[in-house]
Amino acid sequence: MYKKLSTVIVVTVIAMGLTSCKKENTTEESSNTTILLSSGQQASAVISQYTLPDNLDSDVYEPYFRPYSHNGIVYFPNDNINSLLAFNAVPDSNLPEPIFIVSQINDVRITGSVAANNSQFFVENAGISVFNNPITSGGQLTSAFKLGGGDFSECSNQLRFSDDISVSENHLVVANTNRVLIWNLPIIANNQPADIVLGQNSFTSCVANDDNQDGVADAKPTARTLDNTEAVWTDGKRLIIQDNNNNRVLIWNSFPNQNFQPADVVLGQASFTTNTENDTNQDGQPDQNIDNRVLSFGYSQFNANSEQICVPDNNNDRVLIWNNFPKNNFTPADVVLEASNPSSCAFVDDSLIVGDYGNERFLIFKDQK
Repeated sequence: MYKKLSTVIVVTVIAMGLTSCKKENTTEESSNTTILLSSGQQASAVISQYTLPDNLDSDVYEPYFRPYSHNGIVYFPNDNINSLLAFNAVPDSNLPEPIFIVSQINDVRITGSVAANNSQFFVENAGISVFNNPITSGGQLTSAFKLGGGDFSECSNQLRFSDDISVSENHLVVANTNRVLIWNLPIIANNQPADIVLGQNSFTSCVANDDNQDGVADAKPTARTLDNTEAVWTDGKRLIIQDNNNNRVLIWNSFPNQNFQPADVVLGQASFTTNTENDTNQDGQPDQNIDNRVLSFGYSQFNANSEQICVPDNNNDRVLIWNNFPKNNFTPADVVLEASNPSSCAFVDDSLIVGDYGNERFLIFKDQK
């Protein structure tokens, strides 16, 4: 399923214009300021198609991966043409034209998220390509290092594949099915081994919800187990993991420093040992009448900034937003936005961008301040 890659990664970029970048000190976050939103707010722009060369399909198609902003460039991973589209700002109308397109990395498609700090730039492409400079314009580029994408065991300190990435100045965090892998940065070698694993006590364990680490899934999750991690976020001080099959979001109030470290707060559930979807009264059965505390996940990717958390509650056709990082389990969301099977959300500059999967488009919600 995954191609074995050489140690030199060639990136082909299709130039669409000149890059205009502003200098700013950015870390992992696409947005570090609070964005004022209200329940029921309508999108200010809808992106269903791009303006692309004639040989490329211009439809958004599956807006699964989050847009991302770094040093004045807004990157839109495009799962339709397996490329990375770059813009000078968050688009404010349909048919935006990219300033350039990253079309492939060593003949391997771009398959996921983008993340960066002030030293390195990371792109998911059946593994993770690591650049020592951001991708800012057209031309031939090479990545400095590659993590994963090879024939490694799914249960080791090496990365075989990734589901999502997040970066702070000192750490790379990678969602990896029933665990989350953490690297100390910088990356200085191909297939550099991870330093910490969450969801498991060791790198050689990878069973879902296996608190006693006997290799068999337990009946209930705990504060330190995971089952299908779809998304991660960190600012270097805190960590959040979307634990899909447990229908919850886990928050670490301080960045983990050891394997199997338990989370501090859970959203979507009243306790760490429950995992039923839409379980308002927490009786272990899904409820018909739901509130702003419960979750029901398919495949989606949450996001956060320095103050807020957005979660695509995709089976409930809504995006939930917490305006402050919750301190208590089962805290209700402050804002609810409607979307059809939303697949992603991202705080980008002064906007919240939602992947409206059911309608094959991005919705742009602007700051109301």
